[in-house]
Amino acid sequence: MKVYSKIVSIQIGPLTCLCNVLILPLLLIILYSPLLIADELQSGLTYKKYSISDTEADQQIIHVLTIDPKQFTLKSVHAKDGVLGTATVESLARRYNAVAAINGGFFRMGEKLDGTPAGILKIDGRWFGLAYKTRGALGWSNSELSTNANANPNSNSNSASNTNSKRSSNLRDKNLQDKILMDRIQTKTNLEIGQKKFKVYGINQPGVVSRAILYTSAYGATTDSPPGAMDIIIQNDKVTDVVPAGKTPIPLDGYVYSIGPKVPRVEFKIAKGDPVKLEIKILPSINKRASSTWQSLDNIVGGIPLLIENGRILKDLTSENISSVFIDRRHARTAFGVLKNGHWVFAVVEKSQSSGSLGMTLPELSAFLHRLGCRHAVNLDGGTSSTLFANNKVINVPQGEIDENLRIPVAREIADALLILPRAKS
Repeated sequence: MKVYSKIVSIQIGPLTCLCNVLILPLLLIILYSPLLIADELQSGLTYKKYSISDTEADQQIIHVLTIDPKQFTLKSVHAKDGVLGTATVESLARRYNAVAAINGGFFRMGEKLDGTPAGILKIDGRWFGLAYKTRGALGWSNSELSTNANANPNSNSNSASNTNSKRSSNLRDKNLQDKILMDRIQTKTNLEIGQKKFKVYGINQPGVVSRAILYTSAYGATTDSPPGAMDIIIQNDKVTDVVPAGKTPIPLDGYVYSIGPKVPRVEFKIAKGDPVKLEIKILPSINKRASSTWQSLDNIVGGIPLLIENGRILKDLTSENISSVFIDRRHARTAFGVLKNGHWVFAVVEKSQSSGSLGMTLPELSAFLHRLGCRHAVNLDGGTSSTLFANNKVINVPQGEIDENLRIPVAREIADALLILPRAKS
């Protein structure tokens, strides 16, 4: 006989307790409460721990933090000042005096790639990575004033066409301040030198031989262009030099356009002083009319995939080009959601032998977040990266490597994190 599980709400004193109910033919049995802990850590910040099971042997432990945006702000940070480098979620939370934190987007690992974003990442108007494929993302701004006026990937810029804009045209709708947007996002980036347009494949992705990329000061002091590439140095919207590839200095107030050795060379002369326009177009695929809003956002963090959109679970994930193994196998997961009342949700699913938690598939994660009341949700980096910091400690049992001295799993270092900071009192 197959056993089915669902969650129902039962009022117990001042707390609402979610209870796991086994539905058998003609019989309803309350097995146990999946809500193990419910604790208001401080005003506007509530932590809950769930344990959900379809059978006595299977267990899924989920940690959920609910945040009131009227009392807290959301901040995206990278492990280091630049693109490269990693750090633990806990160390980043303590560095910025955050009350809570989770790991952020997916990233690459390796000597020259360690910490570079695997998708779109924009922090405080500074571009760290582009969306090479149409995939989930969340975006927001913490200020009412956009500085979207300069064609510089080191600042909040998407287009050179706004250089002569009046200050009033940069004022962002106050209703967008701290509002979270989610969609499936792709970026299209072009560099116009003189009268010729050149495609830009990515930002700060070293060693690419068959593409052309931008190096910004976020990467470091110099480029790591492959042998045979050509580097074009750009400052103040003009070409300042064209040099053979190597360790080309990256200007703090500019960038380097590096053309890989296997990129077909067009018959077009590039000279010092040529005018340059950089355009980064952000293209949402679900709510296309929100494109101009996405252009103005200060922060964008990529995820894979978008799980819930406007209260609807997205079951067809093929457009995000992800494998069935990633979808259907149970892994440790991290997700960000927005409830109907506008409150934010940090959710981390454990996969750990020590806790006995099996992890979740993406459909299971979507269903859980939907039952919580999320109107929008996106899956972030997971597995050994999944970490929730709150109440001055790491809350979940990480799926990381075993510490040789402590003999317990420890969270691995990640590239970027989402932090919760107290809102400044007005």
